[in-house]
Formats: sequence, structure tokens, C-alpha cells
Amino acid sequence: MNKHHSINVAIVGRANSGKSVLFNTLTSSHEHTGNWEGKTIKGIRKSIRFRDKKIIISDLPGVQTIDIFPNKFKREHKILMNSDIVLNVIDSTNPQRGLMFTLQLIELKKPTIIVLNMADIAKQKGIKINKKLLEEITGCPVIETVATKKEGMTELLKKILKLKSNLKLPKKIAYSQDIEDKINKITNHIKDIKHNLSPRFISIKLLENNANNDFSTLNQKTKQVVENIIKNLEKRFGYSSQILIASERLHKATEITNKVLTVQNVHEKGWKKKLEKMTSHKIWGYLIMIFGLGGLFGFTFKIGNYISLLFDKASSFLHSYWNLYLGVSSASQLGWSALESMIAIFQITIPYIIPFYIILYILEDLGYLSRVAFLTDSFMRKLGVQGKSCIPMMLGLGCNVPACLNCRIMESKKERFLTILLTTLVPCSAVMVVVMGLVGKYMGLGWVLFLYLLDLIVIILTGVVSSKIIKGKKTHLIMEMPEYKMPHLKTILTLTWYRVKEFLLIAAPLVILSGVIIKLLEIFNWLGLISSILSPITVKWLGLPSITGILLILGILRKELILITLASLLGTTNFSLVLSHTQMITLSVVTMFYIPCIATISALKQELGWKKTLYIIIFEISLAIILAGTVSRILSIIKI
Repeated sequence: MNKHHSINVAIVGRANSGKSVLFNTLTSSHEHTGNWEGKTIKGIRKSIRFRDKKIIISDLPGVQTIDIFPNKFKREHKILMNSDIVLNVIDSTNPQRGLMFTLQLIELKKPTIIVLNMADIAKQKGIKINKKLLEEITGCPVIETVATKKEGMTELLKKILKLKSNLKLPKKIAYSQDIEDKINKITNHIKDIKHNLSPRFISIKLLENNANNDFSTLNQKTKQVVENIIKNLEKRFGYSSQILIASERLHKATEITNKVLTVQNVHEKGWKKKLEKMTSHKIWGYLIMIFGLGGLFGFTFKIGNYISLLFDKASSFLHSYWNLYLGVSSASQLGWSALESMIAIFQITIPYIIPFYIILYILEDLGYLSRVAFLTDSFMRKLGVQGKSCIPMMLGLGCNVPACLNCRIMESKKERFLTILLTTLVPCSAVMVVVMGLVGKYMGLGWVLFLYLLDLIVIILTGVVSSKIIKGKKTHLIMEMPEYKMPHLKTILTLTWYRVKEFLLIAAPLVILSGVIIKLLEIFNWLGLISSILSPITVKWLGLPSITGILLILGILRKELILITLASLLGTTNFSLVLSHTQMITLSVVTMFYIPCIATISALKQELGWKKTLYIIIFEISLAIILAGTVSRILSIIKI
């Protein structure tokens, strides 16, 4: 093999099998992994070198089936079909589920390596898999790995090189005679299909009659033959052909599992079972969830305020020394303004973002998010969605962009749109910065909880009303519950660091950009003009200072810029000197509900198209203005 020729490897498998952890370990990268179904929502590619060979590795979304023609993952589908070798990652503690997907790869006739991941957990449970026998049955090389501990990685890379140099296709695994007869009949009629796929794979997919597959390439005669075969099959057995094929795969996967798997009685650690029982309990489960998530905000509030106070003291100390040694000339003050903007980035954002992400990643790594989906399912159904929608909504507390992309885990178009709409109403960490920096810092935790309760009420009302207006299919909650595992401290800190670093790399240029924009507006005397144009809304309706019109426009770039720019314009981070308590709450309400940031708008366009994105933008701008103005008037009456 040419040493300069690259090997394209696709990592595939069911959700919660450890695909992304394996990818991270092989490529030494730090892609975000999470312990819930559908976490990987787009393919990620990295290249490595091993024994002078370039290996391009792609981590593809966790799926349960392979379609002939892609529905949501066009790029990822192409990567899988064009890969040289497929790594089929299977959870060693439950190989039966993984093997159902393996059977589809075998039908695809792609060179495949079966990766039995989480081998250490399987050993603890007394589970032993006969690798040699599994290889004989499937015709695929088999290797055990523990991706979290980097065990089996070198052996896996060796198998990749060996399989590439000596290509070996999987063996055919036959189903029941009735199904095989129908597969063979279809295969004889699809010679007109020009597609670089195994005829057996196409025949089985046609037999499944999967709605995600587009069979427009079939001629009318072949379509009729396929329809007749499916009709006769369904009439005979009384089930849809899709269910029949799924049953065949389940039966065959069970048969293989029974042959290769043995289980010994091993005493397991009881903490997982106890935690599972408590967090899924019909009473204790909800209490743990409420107090756990409440603790998230309480901890963030306490730690954030303490760190912010330290920044306040440091900024004051630096300012006094700056004036003492550099004077108060225009050049000196311009320099201090630049330095103060950078200090404001750290002072207003870091104290709240770091604690929040640490706790969020602990919950993710522990495996708790799937339990939240289970507990909230009945409640979420009242909003027109299902419990799984709670996962992207919780992610929205961190950032709306990946949260919107994660809405792909929803099965129906209606639930996907509703989940995206509700997710954009979830206050992200950038909004939390504004709320904590204004209301939390100067008015206390009680008013912060009031704002989040208001947000929850709006989400509920929006979901209830929208679900009645928008037509579409509802689905039931079907998702795997991964086992609890001890959070990995290094992973949590690494992911937190990458999030913070990503923020700083994005925020710093935007702060500079916003400063330049404001300066240009001042030079051309447009600052006052724009403020006056927006004053009927900002001043007369919302009761805010006229300058907030500019701040809200800049907030479209990133919501943190609202406070950072306000501090830069006013020359202080002590906002209590320029805003009343009512104005702080009003500004926070506008920030929570008005148009998402530009990055979120981009994600919405990608997922929904411009038409539905504009609907969401118009709805949320109108909602923010009406709601904030109403809140302002109520608070003015009660005089907080």
C-alpha cells in the first residue's frame, strides 16, 4: 500500500456505546461527549498518523438504522458510504442491541471491525464475549477496548492497517426462509438501480418500506413488484414489513449473543442501583431533580458573586494606580478604556460561566440527563413534545446553538420545530451573565428565581398554545437509559476550559468590534439618532435609558455585550449608579426573550430554513417588548 495513501475510517454504532470517547482517544481531541441518546449531532473528522500511514477518522451520529438515501445527515451518510473501513462500536455490557446495527453493516458489505467497548464494565458484571466465535459468525475482526482508559487503541489501529492491506468483507448472515425468499425476489428485480451499494442491502431496505428512503430511481414495474411482495408479506404475518425486518434482526442478534456471551455471577457495586432507584422514583426523583437543578443556580450565584466582588476590588485598585502613574490625559484614558473592556469580559462573564459549566458537565458525565427526560416526559407532553425535548432545553442553559442542533434527536417535524422554538426561549449562559450581573448582584437570588420562573411560565404557555396551532404527528418517548458512571474530573475540567477559551476567543474580538462600532456612531453623530429612533420603545414603553437601544442591537452578536458595552460606555461596572431596580429587571426580561444571538440564528436557519427562522425571530422580539413593558409597569406600581 502506498504509504501516502490515506485510510478513511468511519466510527458508527448505537447511541451510548462510547463512540465519541473512542474518537477522542484515537485522535487525542476534545470533542464534547455526553451520556444521552443523540449527543453527536454532526459528523466530526480528524486525521492521525500511525506507522507512517494517514488515517482519517470520522465520528458519525449514533443511529439505529442505515437508510439508502439520507434524511437529516446528508454529509455523514456520504462519509459512511465512502469510508474504507467501518468501526462498529458496541457496548460490551449489552451486545445484543449493538449487533442489531452490526447486521445492517454486514448487509452493506463494508469492511467492518467490531469494537467491543466498555470491556472493563462488562468484566465487572461478569460478562464475557467469545471474540473468536463472533469473528467466525460475522466475518469481521473483533477487538475489546476501554476507550476511557485508552486500552486497546494500539491494537485497534493495527487491525485497521491489517484490514486495509488485506480487505475482508463480512459474511452473509441469513434470516428466516420466508424473508430470504422475498429478499432474493427483490434482488432479481433491482438490476436497473444504479447505486454503489450491495444489492442485498438495497433489497432489504426496499422490503422495510422505510419512509426515509426515496425509491424514485426504481422503474414502475419494479416498484409494483416490491409493493406486491410487501403486501403479501404483511397480509401473511399481520405486521408491517418494517416491523418484520426489525424482528428478524432482533432474533438473529439474540441468537448470536446467546452463542458468544456467557455471564458469571459477580457482586456489583450497589451505589449505581441505589442512585438509579432514587432518581427514577415517582416522588424522590422529582425532588432530587428540583433541588439538584436549583442547587445549580444557587451555587453559580454564590460563587459568581464572590468572584465578581474580587474583580471589582482588583479593577478599582488598578484604576487608581493607572491614574496615579499615567495621569488622566486623553491617551491615558483611552488606554484605560481598552483595558477596562477586557477586565469587564472577565468580571461579568467568567464568574458565572465557569461554575455553571462545571456542574452541567458533571450532570452530563454522570448520565443524569436521560433520567431528567424520563421524569419530565408527562409534563413535556402537555407542551406538545416529549421527555426527550428536555435534553436540548437543558443544554440551552449552556448555549442555544448546540441545543438547537441537538433537536435533531426528535422524531417528528412538529416535535422538532416545537422543541427548537422552546429551546430558544431557554436563557443561555450569556443571558445568565446579564441576569446575574444586574439582578443577582444588586437585588439578590430571589429576584433571579422570579425571572427564571417567569421564563418557565412563558415556555409552558408557548408550548401549550403552539402545540394546538401547529399540526403534526406526536411520538412516544423511546430512549435508552445509560448506566450511571463516575464523572471523569479531567474530562469535565477540559471541556469547561475549552468552553471558556472558545468564549474568550469569540468575545474579545466582538468587544473590540462593538467598541469600534460605537466609536464610529459617535463620530458620525449616529449614536443619538439611533437612540432617539428607538426611544419610543426603549424609553417610553420599557422605561429604560435611551442608550439601551444600542446595547440591544449589539446584543444580537452576543448577549454578554449588553453589560460589557454598558460598562464601557458608562466607565463603570457598578450598574446600580445608572439603573434602578425596575430598569435592571426590565432590561433582563428583554435580554431573556428577544431575538437570539447571531450564532443561534445561523443554527435556526440551518435546521429550519429562513421562513420558520423569521417566524421565531418576529415572535420573540414581539414577546420580549410586550412582556418587558408589562413587567416594567407592574414593578413601577409596586415600587420595588
